[in-house]
Amino acid sequence: MILAASVAGSISISAQAAPTGITYDCDTAANHYSELVLPAPSGQFAVKGKVKLRRIEKNTTFAPMTRLVIGTPAASPGASSSTSAGFSLTGLPAKAAGIKSADKNAVIQFVQLESTRESKQTKATPNKVEVITEVPFLLIYDGASIATKASDQSATTSVQLDNAAVQISCSTGEFLFTDLVIEGIPAKSG
Repeated sequence: MILAASVAGSISISAQAAPTGITYDCDTAANHYSELVLPAPSGQFAVKGKVKLRRIEKNTTFAPMTRLVIGTPAASPGASSSTSAGFSLTGLPAKAAGIKSADKNAVIQFVQLESTRESKQTKATPNKVEVITEVPFLLIYDGASIATKASDQSATTSVQLDNAAVQISCSTGEFLFTDLVIEGIPAKSG
């Protein structure tokens, strides 16, 4: 059983026909980290797909989590972007989170929006727990801001990126990204 924490939002994911995306299985052992940096088109673009927590590793040092952000490329592998916006998905055993469940192996899943500007990180606080199997997401960079929707949460962060990248990282668990698409958005005329 997987439970999720999220906050209500207002960005909608369109049901238009879209290219089939890629699948990325971000799978790491306890106390390990993996990162994938993907190039982004110049100008306006969208990143969409779904992510599912498949497994968490037992660990008392690091929480099992994955993060997907649009931002400036990090200075070195494993480093955080100095300017970015996106979301993280964290999984914890229900018992460790203080939540009672009939399933002794229940996992609590937290979805949290985040942004970083000038290396100062801001995170939204999840406030609702519900059963969920996968988290749909949509991030849109329009040249002046990044609009993020993950699960029921949404936020817009004002940023200007000269050189954008899509960064996916995970630690201490297995997170399956499916239907992952990065596509340019034509500029509006007129």
